[in-house]
Amino acid sequence: MSTYLADKAEDLSVEGPSATFTYRRIGPQDGVPLVLLNRFRGPSDWWDTQFLDHLAVDRDVILFDHVGVRYSTGQPLASIEGFTDGAIELLQALDLAQADLLGWSLGGIVAQHRALRRPDLAAVAAAQAQDVNVLINKAGAAVGASFLESPVDDVRREFETNFYGPLLADPRDVAALALDGVETGVYEVLADDVSRQVKAGLAGDLAGLYPQLAK
Repeated sequence: MSTYLADKAEDLSVEGPSATFTYRRIGPQDGVPLVLLNRFRGPSDWWDTQFLDHLAVDRDVILFDHVGVRYSTGQPLASIEGFTDGAIELLQALDLAQADLLGWSLGGIVAQHRALRRPDLAAVAAAQAQDVNVLINKAGAAVGASFLESPVDDVRREFETNFYGPLLADPRDVAALALDGVETGVYEVLADDVSRQVKAGLAGDLAGLYPQLAK
């Protein structure tokens, strides 16, 4: 039997204008809540349980299924604006006057849009959205194939391993980075060494990364 708080948390529900949201809440329910925004099509039970437990030591952590995902009702969303609307709906349905948002991958973009659309809901007052919320990026594993030259199945497998797979870094370390990011107002947290290498590579010259494009 699991000993993680995240695994023991019950599914709760709350009514919003466009959906009945399913969510879970762990940690001490005082102070400013930390609301987690997941990756594209990610359900609430996708989150690493160790990571969640470390976040919830001193924070009121809320994770939820977005509109039309897992047990939340409604029509699945298809745009950043739509995901942002859904996140704002949840915050209002839970009557949260303020919240810190912690976004994973696409969730980080939604967090920034939320800060632009509803800065009154942001726990950290700042002029720019990137100073308010944290985007966690995770490459996870080294990419062993060229995306431009490999079979589609190989590319799909690489993406599933890299972006949907488990944390390869220690969840405690990633949680500490995330919480520090929330407190200090950083824009992005890179979860592991491979992510940092990928980030550095993507900051380089595009033709150097993909010489095939120059042909």
